[in-house]
Amino acid sequence: MSDGLEVDVRAVASVGARMVRSAEMLRQQAIDAGRLEFGGVQAGRDYCALGDELRNALAVVSVALDEWATETEAIGNNFRAGATRYAGTDGAFADGLDGVLP
Repeated sequence: MSDGLEVDVRAVASVGARMVRSAEMLRQQAIDAGRLEFGGVQAGRDYCALGDELRNALAVVSVALDEWATETEAIGNNFRAGATRYAGTDGAFADGLDGVLP
């Protein structure tokens, strides 16, 4: 007994497209985080070291967001490409079966 396999190609492609859009938003957040200017000078004399630590932490956040965006975009593109390949393979297989029947 086989449960079979059903792939909703539109849903898979939609997930991929949404992931790519999410990646765009993440990338913009990375850019925005990178533009934040704060450091020892802005923190003032008594908090200079803490201000520098905050600046460094913001840089780490910016890099992490950019890396997250890159990976999310790659996964989204893989989903979309997989959906396209599956639809092509499924269609080709169906066409092949049509040739078997009289």
